[in-house]
Amino acid sequence: MIQRYITVQEAAQRLLVSECTLRRYIKQGLLQACKIRRKWLVDTSEIEAALQNQRAVTL
Repeated sequence: MIQRYITVQEAAQRLLVSECTLRRYIKQGLLQACKIRRKWLVDTSEIEAALQNQRAVTL
């Protein structure tokens, strides 16, 4: 399975939250991310899971 990583900025846009909020989610352990050199990258599967959880909460 190929993992695709996106930047914090792209992930925040997909989740409709600010970059600051997304970084807080990462710090709190709500989203997993990896730091490569000086950039935090988020796996797209983490974003999809977060979107699924978000939809479940709003139902």
